[in-house]
Amino acid sequence: MNRWILAACLLLLAAAVLPAQTLPDFAPLEAAFQEFSDAVAGTVGSSAMSGLSWSPAYLGQFPHFGIGLSAGAAVIPYEAIAPLLAEIGETLPTGLAFVETFGIPLPSAVIDTRIGGFGIPFDMGLKFGFIPEAAKAAMGDVRVDHLAAGGDVRFAILQDKGWVPGLSIGAGYSYLKGGIHIAGVTGEDTTVDITDLMTNPLYGGKPPGVYELVYSDPDLDLTWESHTVEAKVQLSKTLLIFTPHVGFGAAYSFISSADGLIESLVSYLEDGSPGNMDDVEAAFIAYGETPPADVAILANSSAPGWALRVFGGTSVNLWVLRVDLDAYYNVLTGAYGGNVNLRVEL
Repeated sequence: MNRWILAACLLLLAAAVLPAQTLPDFAPLEAAFQEFSDAVAGTVGSSAMSGLSWSPAYLGQFPHFGIGLSAGAAVIPYEAIAPLLAEIGETLPTGLAFVETFGIPLPSAVIDTRIGGFGIPFDMGLKFGFIPEAAKAAMGDVRVDHLAAGGDVRFAILQDKGWVPGLSIGAGYSYLKGGIHIAGVTGEDTTVDITDLMTNPLYGGKPPGVYELVYSDPDLDLTWESHTVEAKVQLSKTLLIFTPHVGFGAAYSFISSADGLIESLVSYLEDGSPGNMDDVEAAFIAYGETPPADVAILANSSAPGWALRVFGGTSVNLWVLRVDLDAYYNVLTGAYGGNVNLRVEL
């Protein structure tokens, strides 16, 4: 009789252990990460077109030439990253509060050059930008990757002379590949107490003590890539030291993608010292639950498609130095962005 009473008590004790309810639920984090990945995939095609956004509709024939540095960004709505920030327990620093209103820039930077053509009135542009491996290695816990390239050709319909503005039509190709790696996005590990399960004689059978699962502070990796072609028309007019311009472009991104991984490794501690994970797996299986495992949250997004851009801006012309400001708006999606260029132009 005593043996039956003891067995019943042990069964009641086992029923009180609910390990499945104590393990972290990563489903909300997975959904938030996928939402952000989708937004990046939908924006990277616009960011790829940064560079070569020079105000003159036509540079002039050879030997007219220019070279400079361009930096630009397409803007991701803040709503796309807000759920991810909430899941990892992060908030925007006070100095970045404007991001909630204006969105998150997805940047690109290139060295761009343009040269006048021969014979018929046209010019050609090339752009290229990357982050050297040595620079990436020195970044520490937050590493950024960037590779951009492209070019275009513009044909002059009208040349900027007297009261006549410059007018050109052109076409180009832009490539962008980038990424970000953040080691430890939350700043702390997650600890789960499984003492009740591991000391239960029916499952873990361990002596009294403290038994824990530790999920490491997650690492985040996100990469993006775009191949984009664009046809555009541009109108400009030099007025004193300014060259304002407006234009319209139809672009198609036949690849516009983002891929991500959030990874957290799980370990097992017995009274603060490393234990045998096989013991935990055996206890969970005996209890009828899926054993804990390393966490790998994947996100995969693809958003090829059209963009119809209205763009405009101006350059400030100081002898051979040009400072160019340009902004654009996608009439199909409402997305927007801009570029800044500093160059020498002859």
